[in-house]
Amino acid sequence: MTMKKLILFLILLSNFQYINACGWWPMGDEVRFSLFSQNIGGQDDMAPLFYSSQYFSDYQVNDYQGPKENLDEWKRCFGNKFTEEDIDEVIYKMSLGGDFMLYQKNPLFRHLSRGQNNEAKDYIIFAKQVETLLDFDSWHTNNFDVVALKEAQQTAKNRAKYDSYWANNIELRYAYQYITISYYLGDYANVKLGYKVYFEHNSTTILKYWAMLYYANVQDSNIDRLYLYSKIFNHAKSKCKYIYNHFTDNDSIVDLVLQKCKTNKERAGVLSVLAFKNPGPAKSQINQIVQLNPNSELLDILLIREINKIEDWYLTERYNSYYSEIYSDSYWQDYEYVQQINLAMIKNT
Repeated sequence: MTMKKLILFLILLSNFQYINACGWWPMGDEVRFSLFSQNIGGQDDMAPLFYSSQYFSDYQVNDYQGPKENLDEWKRCFGNKFTEEDIDEVIYKMSLGGDFMLYQKNPLFRHLSRGQNNEAKDYIIFAKQVETLLDFDSWHTNNFDVVALKEAQQTAKNRAKYDSYWANNIELRYAYQYITISYYLGDYANVKLGYKVYFEHNSTTILKYWAMLYYANVQDSNIDRLYLYSKIFNHAKSKCKYIYNHFTDNDSIVDLVLQKCKTNKERAGVLSVLAFKNPGPAKSQINQIVQLNPNSELLDILLIREINKIEDWYLTERYNSYYSEIYSDSYWQDYEYVQQINLAMIKNT
């Protein structure tokens, strides 16, 4: 092996990604080599859609349990006095029935325990109570406590308030809880009304797009639902995996969604979802997005993702003697479809 090849091989070894599997891992066919890190395109909350040898990446950008887009808003709500790590621990990791002694060193926990910012503390406790009421165990029949949920719905409604001014973020969070609870109660009329009253004309918070997801799911028209999904995909990165799973691949339906779009930016949003869903070369879709919305936040990730596809196609088989995912014969893939992707890769690389 020449020195040049040795250096290249060492670089590849230092940058390979693997996917966790049941039992012993990584398995040989789960190792994928790449020179470009999956996260240099930014957008931590989109990590599941980074290119990988599975439908979704197991890559973890950070150690946060909650979405960074929400942690950033909480940080702003607290006047940037606390780190995302401290906020994540209180908002997402701490349970009502847990051992509070574990959090005594957390600056935010101490801040709230001293009676400072009681409004935020009351909301956090309320949100955790709602989370407990909505807890669902897919292995067992789990009936919600409808009476308790309706009481929580009324509490959220009483505390909710529309105001585009950022200082009233807590009131908007109650509004979001009101919409969430209404959705799970099957009270779709109040999902629609709540979204229109509190969020439709509010662009200051990520909660607008989180609430929009519930609003989209209660639409009677599939085209309206997909149109809203595309808007959410381009704003709420933590919801992209859900939308990826529920967006259509049907060309005729996509055409109808594109017809509903009012601006080139919205049309680029629809094409962005399709580009991420494309396991083969997405160059033509990316070119269209550039023409329609050259400032799209998703372009960096899409471009890195295309590079990762090419790296996988060229390097994986060469250096670990397993086929790249393009050649995969995994049980969930159609062989002819995979071969079409393979031919497309040859043509485009």
